[in-house]
Amino acid sequence: MDAIVTKIQNYTRGRERAVLKLEEDLGILTEQEQDLRKRIEGLKHVPLPAAEYFASLVDRGERRSALRDYALFTFGVLVSAGVTIILKKFGLA
Repeated sequence: MDAIVTKIQNYTRGRERAVLKLEEDLGILTEQEQDLRKRIEGLKHVPLPAAEYFASLVDRGERRSALRDYALFTFGVLVSAGVTIILKKFGLA
């Protein structure tokens, strides 16, 4: 009988811990939801032309970033090939 009561108590403690963890997670998620709702409300008041202008700035920056990445990659390939050729010419590779 004592073993059964002990098992029930252990099970109950486990359930209590699970409930406390869920309540803690719910509190965190509620705070995050409130923060996101405030951000959404703030964005609702942003005029559409301003949002479109910001999106165009971001898009231009991404294009520049992509071109820079391609240029750096090409430059890296060329430098790597040049170093390989020089090393082979001097018998170091």
